[in-house]
Amino acid sequence: MVFAVANTVEAWPVTSLRLFSGVRTSKVVSYELIAYDHAGGEYRVRADANNAFVARTSSQYARLARDSASTQHAKAVAWVAAAGLDPADMREVVLWRTRAQLVDHGEHRRTLDRRAAVRIELSSP
Repeated sequence: MVFAVANTVEAWPVTSLRLFSGVRTSKVVSYELIAYDHAGGEYRVRADANNAFVARTSSQYARLARDSASTQHAKAVAWVAAAGLDPADMREVVLWRTRAQLVDHGEHRRTLDRRAAVRIELSSP
């Protein structure tokens, strides 16, 4: 085992126990953050390689509803600003939660439902 650690060799199963640490099912939940401006325009706050800050912190989406109103507001402002949008130009941010069923061996998703998990008012017109 010392050889595997020192040389970064994948000495399965000793170093790969994480492979069995979760159960995968055909149902998935995803979150999408959308900012809405005063005119009704919508802007997706992307959590990808082009927006590393949001990508690193998007794991907080699932528990955002349990945060205090001031914490929700601070996070929403930070995420919107990181997306290159001016938070002062945005009316609200909505975190959409989508449940889906994987079909065709996981190649496609069928949406089961989509709802607003959290609505955060940013400013008034």
